[in-house]
Amino acid sequence: ADMEYHREVTDFTALVRSLTQADQDWLLQDLGFWQSKLRREDQDDFFEYVFATRQEFRSLMAYRARRLAAETGRTEASEYLQQRMPLQKFVSNLFLSTNDIGPGLYLEHAFSTVVFARRIGMNCHINQNVTIGAAPSGIPEIGDNVEIRAGAIIIGGVHIGHNCRIGAGAVVVDNMPDGSVAVSPKATIITREEKAARKAARNGTKQAGLGAWAAWWRARPSRLNGRAT
Repeated sequence: ADMEYHREVTDFTALVRSLTQADQDWLLQDLGFWQSKLRREDQDDFFEYVFATRQEFRSLMAYRARRLAAETGRTEASEYLQQRMPLQKFVSNLFLSTNDIGPGLYLEHAFSTVVFARRIGMNCHINQNVTIGAAPSGIPEIGDNVEIRAGAIIIGGVHIGHNCRIGAGAVVVDNMPDGSVAVSPKATIITREEKAARKAARNGTKQAGLGAWAAWWRARPSRLNGRAT
């Protein structure tokens, strides 16, 4: 299986090199940003390395190949990835449903991620469990050099400016100006003593409620003779 996969990687690398320069530029428009992120700027065989080792990059290549086929009708790369590469070689549950994504998209882990935006600018970093999606107010638009960390949610017709950072778990439903940061509420730490005190308070409230109900029941008018019982 490893030898077969190595042959598939080698064959796809050769296919990319056989394409016109314009088609290569389309498919490889993210490569430089990946080299920078992974600190491998000087690696000559970086494309073959990252395609062989990173599911996220293979999924991104599949997206770029589909867009190339849709825009130009040249389907060689897209057909190869669909027909020759097994599904387990790609990120599971990653949905890139945005037609206009600028160069330099970097996907880190990226499983269980939905990307449905009007536009995404250049050099955008997206982590796993991210949701970017529509709402009645519209579809998000994301600028250049934006980082979107794990579990973040961007919903509706919001505009995310250039150079923004969206922290893990943040929910963004409002516009973000250039250079701003969105963070989620931090976790509340409850000690054992505080937990016990809260439980005791809840139990006290419950007992007080039961006592009031019992007093009402004892004082209620009798339905049979109109006397209190």
